[in-house]
This record gives sequence, C-alpha cells and structure tokens, in this order.
Amino acid sequence: MKKSTKFQSSFGPNGKEQEYNHPDDLLGKAFEYFTWCDENPCMKTEYNRSGENKGKFTEIPLERPYTLSGLCVYCGISQKTFASYYKTEDMKSAAMHIADIICQHQTEGAVNGMYSQTLISRLLDQIKEFETTAEMNRPIVVSVVSQEGKDLLESIINGGKNEY
Repeated sequence: MKKSTKFQSSFGPNGKEQEYNHPDDLLGKAFEYFTWCDENPCMKTEYNRSGENKGKFTEIPLERPYTLSGLCVYCGISQKTFASYYKTEDMKSAAMHIADIICQHQTEGAVNGMYSQTLISRLLDQIKEFETTAEMNRPIVVSVVSQEGKDLLESIINGGKNEY
C-alpha cells in the first residue's frame, strides 16, 4: 500500500483557486481524485488483543470514500465554485456526472457497511442541495403567443396596475 499524504491539494499559485473552463478538464481532475482515493486508503490503527501480534498495534487500510469536499480540495476549488458549475450550461453535465459518481460510491459503501449510513446520508443531502439550489436560480422563460396573453402577464407582474 502507498503511504498517503493527509491532504492532497491543487490550489494554484498564491493560494488562488484553479480555473476549469472546459468540462473535460474538470472531469479529468475528478477522475485523478477518484484514482488517488483508491490508491491511498485511510489507515486505522488497531490494538491486537490476541494472537501472534498480541500487544502490538496494526495498521489496517480502509477504503477512502469519495467526497465532494475532498474533490474540491484536490481540484483546488471551493465548494461554492463547484456549486456554480451547476448554473452554467457548459459545466453542468460534468458537475452532475461527478456528483453522481460520488453519490454512487458513498451509497454503495453505506449499503455494504463500509461507511456510516447516517454520515453518508448527510453528505448526499449536501450534493442534492447544490443541485436544487442551481435549479432554483435558473431563470424562468415564458413564451407568450398572443398580445392578449402578454398584456395579462404584464398586468400580473405589475401587481394589477395595468388595465386588462
């Protein structure tokens, strides 16, 4: 097993966030993060109470879960920046795909008993909140096909000040 560094970050020069202007760049970095997680398990130290190693400590590798916060640290961006990707047409599908991979990994880990179901539920709620907030901030476009409908809509928007 590789010895992992506790934190893996790709923040840019002078502590500034990295910029991802193309979905393939963000996806590529996310897949690097997933590979890093797979190759760098978390280590748990356990005291041996019996057997050949009785009285000694043993390090046990545990699968490192994919998390949105870990992804953001690895990519050198804030969670707020990641959430903003849901609002741009160019980056939205990449952000959603990454979030889906994280959700799948966490859900499968919780179902298999590797991760706390309560904690994973909270982390998944965080991802869903990003998606919901992004959808709520999208403008609503209404196409009005008649002048009469346009006048009525304007009257409603103006609080009934226009005569219909």
